[in-house]
Amino acid sequence: MNALEFWREIYRRFDPEGPPQDGWIAPRAYSPVDAIADDIGLRFGEQKFMLFGTIGTGKSTELRRLAAKRAKEDFTLVLDIYRFMEERLRDAPAMEHIAPWEIVQLIGLAVYRAGAEKLGLAWRALETRALEEAIRALAPGEETSATQLDLMKLAQGVTTLVGLPGLGVAGHVLEALGGATEDAPWKLRIGRRNERTLDDQDGRVRSLLSAVNLLIGRIQHEHVPITLIVDGLDRMTSVEATRRMFLESRLLGELACVTLVTAPLAVHHEGMAASVRGFKPKVLANVPVFERPNGSAVLTATVAGRTFFRELLSLRLQGLSTVDGLLTAEQLDELVVASGGRVRDFMHLMQNLARGGGRAKTRTVTDEMVASAIDERRRDLELGLDAGHLAVLREVMGNPGQLPAADCTEELIRNQWLLPYPNESLWWYPHPLLTRKQLPPGAMS
Repeated sequence: MNALEFWREIYRRFDPEGPPQDGWIAPRAYSPVDAIADDIGLRFGEQKFMLFGTIGTGKSTELRRLAAKRAKEDFTLVLDIYRFMEERLRDAPAMEHIAPWEIVQLIGLAVYRAGAEKLGLAWRALETRALEEAIRALAPGEETSATQLDLMKLAQGVTTLVGLPGLGVAGHVLEALGGATEDAPWKLRIGRRNERTLDDQDGRVRSLLSAVNLLIGRIQHEHVPITLIVDGLDRMTSVEATRRMFLESRLLGELACVTLVTAPLAVHHEGMAASVRGFKPKVLANVPVFERPNGSAVLTATVAGRTFFRELLSLRLQGLSTVDGLLTAEQLDELVVASGGRVRDFMHLMQNLARGGGRAKTRTVTDEMVASAIDERRRDLELGLDAGHLAVLREVMGNPGQLPAADCTEELIRNQWLLPYPNESLWWYPHPLLTRKQLPPGAMS
């Protein structure tokens, strides 16, 4: 493998948007996933969990790890709603309009198909009819009243990861139900704009919930418990959409199985978490790549941060190189701290490094190549910053333990300019790339 081929492979393996392959998930400190998995195993009723975190911090990867752990005992389903909206419907902005009952509808279709394909269930006419009629009643403009719904074809639009005790094939714990085919188009609209919102007590919504719980009950009575993981809801950006999903509705909490949903960090930092009834809140903050000695704002690198990213790098470099064969300890530290503890940023940095290596046509990483990769990411991150943003970030640097009461705080978090860290109590700090040029020098050490 020549140098260019080597860097092409590095670039492929460090895709910041793609899901990790089996064997690429590194254990991380301060993750709530192991505790959640253990709590589910206690079987204390239909437990509900809400996982908060910023985009790019590794929630989806941690949820896959949780699903793999629970798949040893449970029928585990993972739905990524945002990926469905983006890749299947080609309408990611509709996340701001998606209704709780629409999420339940997608869950029902996923359970219906997964039960048939993975458990070999022959659904009873009553169960099939209940789901068909509920979907038909909630889609008055879709011309379904005179058409026989094919639930199995309709469900092909919902990409779902499935885990089941004994399911493992060639070492894979989670398997994906096949995606939609050309002869099975998605026919129901999701995230409908400018239409009346249906509340939880609407008869059609109650019928849908009953139909889905009927399917869940059949599986849990005849087979094994279900652990349901709904990812992607953290991608909602407006406070109104978040409030509608988690405060004005309790529908997701009424599903008759263990349920874990992701949620925007806005639910947590705007004080909504205490009002979300039935769900136990958990926070997945960024990997702690630095700490505040004695509560001060002087930052020092952590062993936990180095250990996590070294392991992640080692897993993704298998068959290509060792970590030490690619990067010196100092170069790795530079990339780790520059990532801010965001897994996605670390991936971007590695892809920037791959481009630099490809241009230089050498497999030897120089300090200049690392500096260039970091500077390229810094310039990307700085886009859109203004004086108001910087003023609030300086305020946080002086008091990392408190979020400022500023109008732009939510925007700072959403754009990853302001990051949460889990070591000690939850605390906040500007993305370290911003401290290189835009914020006063000497803020980090």
